[in-house]
Amino acid sequence: MSKSMYSLILIDEIVKSVDKLAHQRGTNRSNLINQILAEHLSLKTPEKRISEIFVHTGDNLDEDTLQVVQCTSGTLVVKGAVNFKYNPTIRYQLNLNAAPRAYTGELKISTRTQSKSLIYRLSMFYELWMQIEKACPAEIRKNKPKFEVGGGKFSREITVSHRGEGIDHEALGKAIADYLHLFDKTMSMFFETKAGVDVGTYKEMLLMYEKLIQDSEIMV
Repeated sequence: MSKSMYSLILIDEIVKSVDKLAHQRGTNRSNLINQILAEHLSLKTPEKRISEIFVHTGDNLDEDTLQVVQCTSGTLVVKGAVNFKYNPTIRYQLNLNAAPRAYTGELKISTRTQSKSLIYRLSMFYELWMQIEKACPAEIRKNKPKFEVGGGKFSREITVSHRGEGIDHEALGKAIADYLHLFDKTMSMFFETKAGVDVGTYKEMLLMYEKLIQDSEIMV
């Protein structure tokens, strides 16, 4: 859906109520009015489509390992834990935008810690995970996402192209959940060994990633 600027004359009391509700929902006046009108006219806004994707993501998460803690317009936050001393929380934040022919965004993974040893171990795993995604054969995955690692934090580009009627929101939500599950599982495998990971475990992780790509209806 394209957007244009329009002038509207509204009652002041209505605008105050809209601004109050927009603040509560973490959005702005224009977006909220757009959503209200779209709902009244039975139209799906980009924000509505993304919300549906996030709902399906949450429905496909195993709450024993990953839990949704925040779901707002364009942002989904999931928490997990890593087996390291006091089981520190790992925060997965997914920011998603709807473009005319694609969903684009970024996955950010972080934890609140001052532990240098934990930051070091996390950085080692993040570097390993980048190698796994980049090492995936071209015949399985042609386009490789962009990454950024530093200070015990990890970010990854998300791009899902679509044409015609677009992507099935349930399938995309499941694909995101499957990726998070695999990331969480391989991280647990990494932290189970003191030295990090051996060649055999690395190959196992790579095969797990390749299987995820091959089995998924949608590639994230």
